[in-house]
Amino acid sequence: MILLPVLAVLAGPVVVLAAHPPLPGAPVLVIALPWHDPDGIVALSGGARIGPEMSPMAVLAQPESPDFIARANAAGAIGVFDGQFLANWCRG
Repeated sequence: MILLPVLAVLAGPVVVLAAHPPLPGAPVLVIALPWHDPDGIVALSGGARIGPEMSPMAVLAQPESPDFIARANAAGAIGVFDGQFLANWCRG
């Protein structure tokens, strides 16, 4: 019973991020499953990690190839989101 409200709360931010696809060449947030390496996904996809901070499942990256998002998804990313939109959203 309690699972449904929890899922609803967690799904909200994902829906907002998914509604704003990354702009070509703009920074992105790459999210990976716990058993994948986000840095490895970025490297395989033709991008570079930006910023000094990294979480175990996500990394900010600068795409350096036009098909970065498709390649990141094929390499194991579960989401590639607009990094600039995320930064503005977190800033409030």
